[in-house]
Amino acid sequence: MGEQQEPQPGWTTVGEVVAVKDGDTVRIRLTREFDVRLLDCWADESRRDPRIKSHIDQEAAKLRGIAAREHLTRVALGKRCTVVIPTHADGDGV
Repeated sequence: MGEQQEPQPGWTTVGEVVAVKDGDTVRIRLTREFDVRLLDCWADESRRDPRIKSHIDQEAAKLRGIAAREHLTRVALGKRCTVVIPTHADGDGV
């Protein structure tokens, strides 16, 4: 794991992880729930990935995706989290 970097300027708030969609995507609760893609985190899909042509490769990727989702569930579900939505230096959106 690399060294953690300080977040870039942006909108920051505290939320709670309420669901894990797969190994690199969680659902958080603020005042509303929405999907958040984790920064610098890549995991195989836990569902069929049409980009993978071989059935054997498809099944192996699916098993890795399920394992990633289960791991993220163990370490994140129900925990408080900090969400950072970066903005441009001029504060004019992402």
